[in-house]
Amino acid sequence: TTVETVDIDVKSSLPTKSFMSTNQQDFRIFVPLTVLRNGHTLPFLAQEMLEAGDTVKAAVLT
Repeated sequence: TTVETVDIDVKSSLPTKSFMSTNQQDFRIFVPLTVLRNGHTLPFLAQEMLEAGDTVKAAVLT
């Protein structure tokens, strides 16, 4: 069992809850940490929506 960080590119705008439910299916544990948007790093939990072009950094257990 390994904990890694991954970068996930957001293809189209969607609520963070939808992003969570989609990606939780791919990993045993999925913890989104930050959102990179227009060169700025933002806390994931402070976002209600993700925008196309965002990159989410997440800790995952595979």
